[in-house]
Amino acid sequence: MTIAILSTTHGRGRGAEAVLEELLRVWGAARPPLLVAAPPDSGVFRAAREAGCAVAPLATGRDAALRNRLALGAVRRAAAGCARVHAWHGRGFELARTLARRLGVPASGTQHDHPAAAYHSRLRRWLMRRSANRFEALACVSRAVADACAAAGYRAPLRVIYNGLAAAAPPARPAAELPDGVRIGFAGLYAVGKGFAVVADWAHATRQRPGWHWRLYGEPAPALADAARRLAAECPGTVALCGRRPAEELLAEVDLLAAPATQFDSLPTLLLEAARAGVPCVAAANGGAAEIVRDGQTGFLFDPARPQDGLRRLETLAQNPGLRRQMGAAAAQDFDRRFRAERMAEDYARFWSQA
Repeated sequence: MTIAILSTTHGRGRGAEAVLEELLRVWGAARPPLLVAAPPDSGVFRAAREAGCAVAPLATGRDAALRNRLALGAVRRAAAGCARVHAWHGRGFELARTLARRLGVPASGTQHDHPAAAYHSRLRRWLMRRSANRFEALACVSRAVADACAAAGYRAPLRVIYNGLAAAAPPARPAAELPDGVRIGFAGLYAVGKGFAVVADWAHATRQRPGWHWRLYGEPAPALADAARRLAAECPGTVALCGRRPAEELLAEVDLLAAPATQFDSLPTLLLEAARAGVPCVAAANGGAAEIVRDGQTGFLFDPARPQDGLRRLETLAQNPGLRRQMGAAAAQDFDRRFRAERMAEDYARFWSQA
């Protein structure tokens, strides 16, 4: 029973594509064979080849309906004999449904986004819902996404399958805790909705605290660049702009992570990576964050409408190294139970056999 997976994203992509690459690496020969249709310049295409999966070039263009339909011709020939077509992202829902209809097999998909996300046009949101409602089933990366899909009129059976990451632990953290201080990380400079404004308020409120060090990561979004530089200038020695860094490096340089997102985030990958690394988080209960962080056990959650509550929880962790170590260890154990890539592969194998 070969499963055809469609991924339409060119280049390295972002979170959804990175998760698919993780799935391909752990899939293994004991599970049903996969055919991965993706742009030849994509990380997904390369990862599929390296994993020994069958591949088919998918020459798609962003919102290029005619070109995308023509690209299905070559994929259809490669997918002959496949038992199911699965779209890995909302932008591939329509193509997956079209290919499945041509092959006479069922279609399914994975919804990584809020169905009403502003970065999708109104037409795109309608096409996603219309196509998904013709799927046999739809996998959602969090309960928050599944609930939003149900509220938006998605009628296909909805199943929650959490994204997973490789179980191999990152390298041992090279930097020990500061003896008389704490390093607080924030990795959301690249997008306004990640909560920089909240972090700026928190950094100002704590700038007189001895030993507090804020480390801000990412290439600032244009709308945030001036404010980020101003914050660093106003809080010298307390706030550092650290640029873009791989997650494993930034998590090795901090004692706790602040994630005060002000917009819906389906299942924040960085929170999964933090849990794997044993770094406790203080996160806004916005979207899927509340399904990763167990409040009071692996970190703290707060109502995004009450950022002052988040600051109080941050202070609790910042001032208690023993609690940070306890919560970090609990987060790593929880990651092993719920968010390993092998668990995700088992869930998708079950999903495709039962949908």
